Amino acid sequence: ISSYIPVMSKNTGKPSEVAFVARYRKLGKRCFVYRFRDMSDLFGMNGGKRMKLPPLPSDYLVVVNGATHFAEVKSTQDPRAFRFSMLSKDQWAAAIKITAALGTYMIYVHNLLNDTWYKVPFSYCTITKDAGMNSLSWKEMDQFRW
Repeated sequence: ISSYIPVMSKNTGKPSEVAFVARYRKLGKRCFVYRFRDMSDLFGMNGGKRMKLPPLPSDYLVVVNGATHFAEVKSTQDPRAFRFSMLSKDQWAAAIKITAALGTYMIYVHNLLNDTWYKVPFSYCTITKDAGMNSLSWKEMDQFRW
């Protein structure tokens, strides 16, 4: 089953999240994926009224073969790179704390232009940012193909 998602004018990210979960579900009992509730969930639960949600560390918590990691799913139509600006300040701050506590934080990037997935360790993003860069080119991302 292909996870290909046609390029859209407005990228909501939801189709990529569905494809992400479907890919992990293929592992059966060796994998558990927990999705943190976000604003879109709460908006529907309270009759469409606006409400404030505390910042979430990521989209998912994933356990695969006994190893646990936080997982943030991003989808992009950028022809050049994965830009760190796609992560909110709250997500970036949570990822810093999680990795400082020796936890694992992965960013799953879905390039919608060619239906390619990448699994990027957040620690690599911090090294790149510390070197003065705010993105990873698709060529550099090749090492993280998923």
